[in-house]
Amino acid sequence: MLLAPLPSLRTLHHPPADLTPSARLMTRMYGVRDIALGAAVLAARGDTERLAALSGITAAIDAGDSAALVAELASTAELRRGAVEGLVMALTIGALSAWLSRRLATG
Repeated sequence: MLLAPLPSLRTLHHPPADLTPSARLMTRMYGVRDIALGAAVLAARGDTERLAALSGITAAIDAGDSAALVAELASTAELRRGAVEGLVMALTIGALSAWLSRRLATG
């Protein structure tokens, strides 16, 4: 997403008319967020408490993404396909992150 925002947007089924400079900027920002979370997880290797907290943060972020994607389901048919696919990913990753956070926190 960070290095190749247009292919990322196309893969997520954004309509060609919506592939604007601002859409590319927002896509890059999400890429930065993902890299920052990944770097934090790598830095926390071996620290169960930090990994549990980071997993909880990831679950919360994915819950927010899911809420935004649910709002897009009522949008145009062009955006709906990407919203459904994104929602499946966000719910899956969010659920796994929440499970991991709880599992790590309880030992």
